[in-house]
Amino acid sequence: MKRIFFFLAILTILSCKKDDENNNDVQAHENTFDNEEDQNNISEEEDDTVVVDEFIETEIRQITGIALKEEAYDEPIILGNPNVKSYQVTATPNPVNDFVSIRSVFIGNYPQISDVWVIKAELKKVSQDIDFEKELEDTNFEIKNLDAIAELKISDLNKDKVLIDLTDFDPGYYKVFALMDGEQYWDNIFIQDGNTSINDLESFWK
Repeated sequence: MKRIFFFLAILTILSCKKDDENNNDVQAHENTFDNEEDQNNISEEEDDTVVVDEFIETEIRQITGIALKEEAYDEPIILGNPNVKSYQVTATPNPVNDFVSIRSVFIGNYPQISDVWVIKAELKKVSQDIDFEKELEDTNFEIKNLDAIAELKISDLNKDKVLIDLTDFDPGYYKVFALMDGEQYWDNIFIQDGNTSINDLESFWK
């Protein structure tokens, strides 16, 4: 009888050990699945990264001139040949010290500014004989490209005037884009560094 009880006890121990092993295998399989799912999520996030074509990025960033003015309706001082599409939007004051005002200059029943991008510019003294008012009239860039290289984006505005704090931005040239009813407009601005005067800017563009 003792032998029978001893034999049954051994079978019980072995059975429990087997169940533990099976449970560990199931848990290991579940952990592996979770890790694969996490890896897939990471891959999907990486795939969402937008790589902007070099030529397109140059087109977006390039500045060939600038219009200086204190208020939106001031007569500007034109330096170079500004490659802007700003006949419906203007950025002032320009040069900028701390804040820049992006303003719609539509007259009458006009659309509101919905989105704004501030993008670091690349200065090039080229295309000084192009009529950009006609050249850029129908130009719009893909939103995903603006998003990818913007220093700042503000969305869902629905305003005819937007005040942007540029205090923490590095001095230099920038392009400010505004979206109005699906159409993009932009202006070129210069953020002051405390040392560059209007005369310095004029001298550069001569």
